[in-house]
Amino acid sequence: MKLKTLATGVAGGGVLGLVIFLLTLWARIGGHGHHLILLQSVFWHYSISYRGTLIGGVYGLICGFVVSAVFALIYNLFAGEAKAG
Repeated sequence: MKLKTLATGVAGGGVLGLVIFLLTLWARIGGHGHHLILLQSVFWHYSISYRGTLIGGVYGLICGFVVSAVFALIYNLFAGEAKAG
């Protein structure tokens, strides 16, 4: 069975984007998550703010898409078709 590269990328990107968005929002509202500041070294213009939730979500979407799509491509290289009989 082979993975659909686009579908896997969209799913992975959506999940990571949503997770970073919600974590940043939770950190902004609740005052928690000072460790999320480390994402500033990876994501340009990211901060723990309402604007940062959108920026982090977009970066998460892009990074998650790329990583998941590459994973699907590599998986498909090694996934052989099962022979009947």
